[in-house]
Amino acid sequence: MRVVSERYAAGELALAERLAAAFADDLREPVPALWLAGRAALRRSALGVIEALAQRLARYGPGGAMRAAALRGAAAGRAGDCEGARAVLEPLLRDETADLASAYDLALAFWNARRLDEAEGVLERFAARASGLDHVCFAQLRGWIEVGRERYSAAIRHFDEALRAYAACGERDEWLRARILQAVSALSMETLDLPMLPQLEKQLPRDAVGEAREPVFHATQNIGWLVMLSGRPLDALAYFEQARSVAATPALRSVASLNVATYHRLRNNTSAAAEYLALARTELAGQNWLEANVDERMTLLEYALEAYHLDPHTAAATLTRYLSHTKKLQGNLSFEDDARVEAIELMARGVLEAIHRRRSSAVAALRDAGAIWARLGYRYREVLTDLLANDIDGDETWLRRAGRAAASAPKSWLRREIERRETRARTGVASLTPAERRVMLAICEGKSSKQIAAEFGRSFHTIRNQTLKVYHAMGVRSRGELIVECSRLGIVAPPQT
Repeated sequence: MRVVSERYAAGELALAERLAAAFADDLREPVPALWLAGRAALRRSALGVIEALAQRLARYGPGGAMRAAALRGAAAGRAGDCEGARAVLEPLLRDETADLASAYDLALAFWNARRLDEAEGVLERFAARASGLDHVCFAQLRGWIEVGRERYSAAIRHFDEALRAYAACGERDEWLRARILQAVSALSMETLDLPMLPQLEKQLPRDAVGEAREPVFHATQNIGWLVMLSGRPLDALAYFEQARSVAATPALRSVASLNVATYHRLRNNTSAAAEYLALARTELAGQNWLEANVDERMTLLEYALEAYHLDPHTAAATLTRYLSHTKKLQGNLSFEDDARVEAIELMARGVLEAIHRRRSSAVAALRDAGAIWARLGYRYREVLTDLLANDIDGDETWLRRAGRAAASAPKSWLRREIERRETRARTGVASLTPAERRVMLAICEGKSSKQIAAEFGRSFHTIRNQTLKVYHAMGVRSRGELIVECSRLGIVAPPQT
């Protein structure tokens, strides 16, 4: 039993479940082992095995029967049967010595049904008794209740409380800690809450096993972006590489490669960015999308949004693949039903419209996405959306909006991107003469300087000088960058690959 408990505490839930279920009947006290197997199955959303475990538990007297009922009620709540969960779990909570896991499960059932006030009420009923890991669980669920209310600053405070309680309690539960880190790092990144960064860096584990690997991956990459936003790019790259080492599925490995690709693109290392983008595309091909959860499916959107800058053709194909998958598998405490998914899908649709040179519909989709981000207070995504919209239609209004949203991260790459576009707006296409614009379009058609000179009846020296003026005006340094920039602005069709 000690080995099983250690594996569970380390985050190896499937292993702990198998060991506990296999050896429970050989133990002097099988009930704790079967109960632990059930808790591990619940965490993995493996609801199909709960009934078999409950039947085994029920053989071992009143204590086993009570645990069996608790497992069935918890499974009902996670499956969306809130009233079924309530009917089973409420009687178990009438005893003053009731296990607080059942109180948590009942609150979670209400949360899943979006009955947030009732979920909070359950936690308040038992808050005085919650200590140790129970306190941690209660605090993190309070955070998720605030997420459901779209009150993200309050959610961050509760998640922070959960992390501090975990550090103080002296008990170990790596999966639980990783899930809290994943949630609070995501919210801190989205809301540009940089003061949370020291606490997140302190709590982040350097390695992970079993089912803890996925939330540790997400937390690591989120912290990497927070570090990047705080103006520490080299440290950010180290976090992105660390995330690659714990990515457990092809989709997550693709995200890890995309992080590094974006890092290099923002650092103007186009060749390295293209290399990691190609790696991400290869890794995406190995994912089973029919069984993908919400985070894995959204990898397709993340790929498309990055590929738009470097390889619009594959961005369009990837978006089409995403839109063809309608089945949505949801894990416990996911963002599946919140407005974030809708907003990212709108961003992706905007990109797809831009690739097909339907500028007005592209901007409309991005405007709708930006409105959602602004309502949520997700300033990071709001800035990214505004920058995309500015790329597509060149309207400086987007840059002013982005500048206001990024005000809390003055050292971030976001500020540099805004300033670069402001410079381009002053010295960009509008500053080019008609002859220089013709040269720009000819370059985008793949013509050499000699060909352009012959076609326009100008000297090679004149075409070279005009080319340099085009580069300066468009903020690029090569023909390849110019073609990508012009395709992003809708001046020319995206390059085909």
